[in-house]
Amino acid sequence: MFDNIRFSTYYTKQTLTGANMRELNPFGGEEPDYIIRGSLFAISGNIKSLPAIPVSEHTMEHSYYVQTFSVMTCDEKYYTKRKDCDSYLILYTYEGEGVLEYEGKSYPQKPGDGFFIDCRKPHFYKTAGSKWVHSDLHFRGKPMGSVYEEYCSINGPAFKEPVTGKYQNMLEKLAVLLSVFSPYREFQISNLLSNIVTHILVSTSENAREGQSVPQNLRYLIQYMENHYFRELSLDFLASFSGISKFHLSREFHKYMGCPPKEYIIRLRMQNARFLLENTDMPAGRIAGMIGMKSESSFVQTFKKRVGATPGEYRKKYTHSGPLDAEELE
Repeated sequence: MFDNIRFSTYYTKQTLTGANMRELNPFGGEEPDYIIRGSLFAISGNIKSLPAIPVSEHTMEHSYYVQTFSVMTCDEKYYTKRKDCDSYLILYTYEGEGVLEYEGKSYPQKPGDGFFIDCRKPHFYKTAGSKWVHSDLHFRGKPMGSVYEEYCSINGPAFKEPVTGKYQNMLEKLAVLLSVFSPYREFQISNLLSNIVTHILVSTSENAREGQSVPQNLRYLIQYMENHYFRELSLDFLASFSGISKFHLSREFHKYMGCPPKEYIIRLRMQNARFLLENTDMPAGRIAGMIGMKSESSFVQTFKKRVGATPGEYRKKYTHSGPLDAEELE
């Protein structure tokens, strides 16, 4: 786990708290205000951390970026109580036990358990027992708000995945990017953070639906939507296709897919727009037509709202081996 990653390691001879963090100066630099402000905490054990890399104003405005990443081995004294912290946190447990209290509910944390929370909301987590080993990934990104709300609407903040799963693999790739310089590192990190959140969202959605068999008419409808997302697909048409009322369709679709039919179509369109921007030299207006958007301006507005950058900005930042000719997709 995290082999060959050059962490800075701090062993707490004295329990770190909000009051003495700057005085003890555990990492040789000033701790970011967003970690300390509005926080009560006691850290006793050892902390392996990677320094956050400087990010541009453009990245802060349009992309995702890491604030802090650490792996903590904590004893029974450890806790964090916080609110109004301008950060999202994904915490994942490797050994021992902890517990999260968030929005009026308690979530026990054992090996293979994790949680994804908005640290602006009041939250409290602590060691439950004598030892708790976990990774903490604090990050930000303006596009994250709607994604996070969608995540929480499925199954709350908690998720579960084995250490041998995809999440840990992506987390280790992120650690490499944070510890070794590479070209376009800001964009690579943003893209990887987006993939990490998407993976948790999809896997949580699948777990929430586990044991629920998707009705056959919905399976046919979903397949049709994925093959014809570029067409005008009204709710009336989708209801007629599936053979149920509009109200029943909206309720059932959200139950199994985690979002309404209209939202699913938008996601399909934006997913395919990103592929075309990354891999072709097609102009935005042509892409808008190919994915079923009514106009280029509507496409640009929707894409920026969902992705955090205009199609042109996204294409400039994306690194690839070279675009395909537009004719190859005819």
